[in-house]
Amino acid sequence: MRLSGSIVLFTTFCSFTGLSAQGVEDWVNKGLKQDSAGQSQQAVESFSKAIELEPDLAVIWYNRGVARMHLKQASLAVVDFNKAVFLDTSLTDAYFNRHLAYKATSNYMFAMADLDEYLKRRPGDVTALDARADLAIEMKEFDVARKDLETLHTLAPENASLLVRLAELCSQTGDHPGAEKWYNELLSAYPDEVGFYLSRAYVRTAAGNYSGSMDDINLYLLRQPRDAEALKLKADNYFYNKQFTEAEGIYTALLGKDSSNGSLWADYGHCLLQRGEFVKAEEILTRSIRSKADSPGYAYLGRGMARYNQGKTAEACQDWEKGKMLGEKRASEYLDKHCKK
Repeated sequence: MRLSGSIVLFTTFCSFTGLSAQGVEDWVNKGLKQDSAGQSQQAVESFSKAIELEPDLAVIWYNRGVARMHLKQASLAVVDFNKAVFLDTSLTDAYFNRHLAYKATSNYMFAMADLDEYLKRRPGDVTALDARADLAIEMKEFDVARKDLETLHTLAPENASLLVRLAELCSQTGDHPGAEKWYNELLSAYPDEVGFYLSRAYVRTAAGNYSGSMDDINLYLLRQPRDAEALKLKADNYFYNKQFTEAEGIYTALLGKDSSNGSLWADYGHCLLQRGEFVKAEEILTRSIRSKADSPGYAYLGRGMARYNQGKTAEACQDWEKGKMLGEKRASEYLDKHCKK
């Protein structure tokens, strides 16, 4: 939080109010000390006394807004920052702090406008660029976020956290080549950080580069041979590459250690489907559904396929209908193809 630590001279205000400028300054200085000491409620009271004596001094409203932010009184802080900006549009830090208040009250568009205004005045402010990138991601304005993160990366090219954020942002928006580029840079700078191999493996899998993903997973497993997440991704890669026997072996091994994992049962069931073991696949996928998998729509999709291949068309259609309701898009295709009267 940006807190003003000084007060402008008050001689001008004395001629208008007839009040003691020293008294105003005393209340402001007291409020600043109180807020710095964590006594924000007392600081609000001191700043309020100063405002009673001199209501047209922007910096007092600004400082009371800061104290109110420390008290998590964001709506009241917005009022104070509004008054500060109204009285003095050159009070640049008020725009930054008002953005924090707006964000705390979920007024993201106003928060973004304040950050934009602040950065017009201080274009190289890394704190504001970082804040705008975070806010843009929350608002799903990914192009803005990426531009700001790339600017920050230019200013601090060795900052690993920025590279991670850029890689994650690219992955989130489906730019798998971009994500891989940033993970490549991370691994070039930090070759011993094996977690980056696993992260890049996910990106490569999403891009359909299963062999490259396998290379990364195997490098990761040399250091973490029992890591269930990496083993699961390895099994998924086998599955996508139509190596169903290898995938099944890993899924069953993982289930031996985590038999309540409904998602793993679903993966195992789909493996059996691809191998044409429809009766067993139905049994396993039913177990997945009863285990409350993270993605039950996938299990209903698979069980519907298993039942359809056994001639249980009505039951299959019921499963696909449930899968569709749970967000499994492929279930709609099966419903349209096999279940329309």
